[in-house]
Amino acid sequence: MIKGVRRPRSLQFSFTPTYKASVALETATNRATGTNLISWMGTASAAEHVSVNCPNLKYLDGSNLEAPPVAVLAVACDQLASIELSGSQKWVTDDGVRTLLHNPGITELRHFDTEITLTTLHVLKTHRPLTLLTLGGPNHKPPAPLLSARGASLTRLCIGEPGWRMGADLATMFPNAVASPRSLHLHGKTSVRVLASLSHRLPVLRDLGVDNSVNRNELQDSVPTSVSLYEPSDFNWLGMGDLWARIAGATPP
Repeated sequence: MIKGVRRPRSLQFSFTPTYKASVALETATNRATGTNLISWMGTASAAEHVSVNCPNLKYLDGSNLEAPPVAVLAVACDQLASIELSGSQKWVTDDGVRTLLHNPGITELRHFDTEITLTTLHVLKTHRPLTLLTLGGPNHKPPAPLLSARGASLTRLCIGEPGWRMGADLATMFPNAVASPRSLHLHGKTSVRVLASLSHRLPVLRDLGVDNSVNRNELQDSVPTSVSLYEPSDFNWLGMGDLWARIAGATPP
């Protein structure tokens, strides 16, 4: 099996580090990857190998890695366009994200529920416009200034925190600042009235995600027929078909 690992375009291969044999297999499999690899769930034991031998890497799930290997990959893989960092509270800080953004090709950045602050948001204002952004969590509120400055290019957006309600000011400016989202997830307890109003003011919106605190039946009856509701866990998969069509050609892995 390992002899053929150089051929896959996508690899998500990991074990819970319980048995030595499992760890050895995981390490050997990830280290056998080659130039065809464009999508990878990062493992620390293979990060150096991938940075040297997989120059075409475009999507990295770095949520299981720490800052140094992710930074190495971001610099070495100059075609890298999309990075998943959500939930990596231990190391995803302002300094860590700033290092990643030295790669100007990154257009999709997921750092929901991390330790970044307003410092990172200021840096994002001058980075290449993003098409996907997830931002928020227990310690973060949606940044209206960032959305105003860089929201025009976003096609997928996930923001909010538990208990958060979108205020009148943000709801008013949102359709002008983020005019073309196809997928939108608002964490928190924003009212059905506000969500329905937004959905009618975003003409290209197709997928709307809300938390379980929102009455889905009432919301579904209030949004345009072109808009579908989805579960919170589905956000990262929305638009993946478009991603593969763009970075891997017409044939999925």
